[in-house]
Amino acid sequence: MTAPLAALLDEAVEARAAPALAAAVLRDGRLVHLSAHGRLAEGPAGSATWFDLASLTKPLATGLSALALAGRGALPLDAPASRFLPAFRGGGKEAITIELLLAHASGLPAWRPYFARAAADPVAGAAFRGEPSAEAFARGRALVDEAVDAEPLETRPGQATRYSDTGYLALGRIVEAAAAEPLDAFWRREIASRLGETEADFFALPGGPPPPGRPIAATGTARPRPPAPGQEAALAGVARFEIGPRPGEVDDDNAFARGGVAGHAGLFGTAPAVARLGQAFLEETEGAARLAPAALARRFASPRPGAARGLSWDRPDPAGSSMGSLLGAGPRGAVGHLGFTGCSLWIDLDARLVVALLSNRTLAGRASEGVRRLRSRFHDAVARAFGGVD
Repeated sequence: MTAPLAALLDEAVEARAAPALAAAVLRDGRLVHLSAHGRLAEGPAGSATWFDLASLTKPLATGLSALALAGRGALPLDAPASRFLPAFRGGGKEAITIELLLAHASGLPAWRPYFARAAADPVAGAAFRGEPSAEAFARGRALVDEAVDAEPLETRPGQATRYSDTGYLALGRIVEAAAAEPLDAFWRREIASRLGETEADFFALPGGPPPPGRPIAATGTARPRPPAPGQEAALAGVARFEIGPRPGEVDDDNAFARGGVAGHAGLFGTAPAVARLGQAFLEETEGAARLAPAALARRFASPRPGAARGLSWDRPDPAGSSMGSLLGAGPRGAVGHLGFTGCSLWIDLDARLVVALLSNRTLAGRASEGVRRLRSRFHDAVARAFGGVD
């Protein structure tokens, strides 16, 4: 039943959708498909290949951490963000709550190139020139965080839903304040360890080469990365340095400037690990209570009134979703998320079907759309194979 899925992914690699792809599918918690396709610099991609998960960091790291902290009362969802970030105030930001940040309804902009300040700084800029150091990343982190704190609102908090990296840059720091430790340390101990997960992690910078036996898919060769479509004007005049692929360095430049750990990006993992984390969240909504009570987990999965998003999770767009047209047809629907590097995770909450599809499509070019075209076809094929769809 899995041969058609593998064939789709082989075709995508041949069509240069991405240099490497990996997929893992769980049905009722059981692995029913696992495959890897394409190549890394050192050889063929495999099921043990680690990928830069990009914005999957939002639900799998920041979201699960917020869920666990909220479950123990350390991070009330109705609390103002400024309780945890005193400098994050002014211009109406006092009305931003933890829930609004999780739901992308804070009123903050979608994205800003905060890293440009770091790249131009005499100290922080060394990392962008291929000379990483603890001092460079400490300075970069301070510059990015100051810029986020000073960022004005675009809309009144709660007025509209707008996907926002800026909001999650703030939210990652809020998690750190509530946990009284760095995001990666809390996530490693309180999420990954509790779930028994060893194949997903942050790679804090500066760091050495990847440990032996841990292949990592590279995502780019320049710092800052070339602009994504639509970002050209914002990055006009920003100097770019060719420093090589450097697998294990986060693709996102705002996260890179902060040392590889941020609320919106920085998590790496294998396809089986991403699927297992999705399965773990599914089980939390069913009462596993390893992280939080079921009612709270279901609140994270449920769309807010008048919005299509849950808390850290996306819901499929009825007008057309990367999840395809066949999954999520039950009463509970589905939740998932995408990552800019070409990664995705979708969870059919009724069919108990979890689909992780990972890639390093940005190495082939920031404008590459092959993975976008692949996703819906792949998920429809998964539904036909394992979802009871004719």
